[in-house]
Amino acid sequence: MLEKNRHPQNGKPITPTLETCKKAASAMGLSVNDLLGKLDPDTPIEMAEPQPETPKLDGVYLSFAKQAQDEGIDPDDIMRVLEVLKGARKK
Repeated sequence: MLEKNRHPQNGKPITPTLETCKKAASAMGLSVNDLLGKLDPDTPIEMAEPQPETPKLDGVYLSFAKQAQDEGIDPDDIMRVLEVLKGARKK
């Protein structure tokens, strides 16, 4: 997979972030430099931009989402209510 620089299922190029390379190197007991040194010298190296971290949801927010799902509340309705609440806060 990685040695071919292609995702095995969709054939798209694999472009890890530096953070992913650090984790992979650490898992193998290597430095990033040593890990990259193991690549074929003709293999081009591209790094993806790191993605912003997604904030974790607290239990109370998850319980609201679960309740809405269990009660069959349409996600579009939830978005409309959120917009109303945001508008009320601005006043």
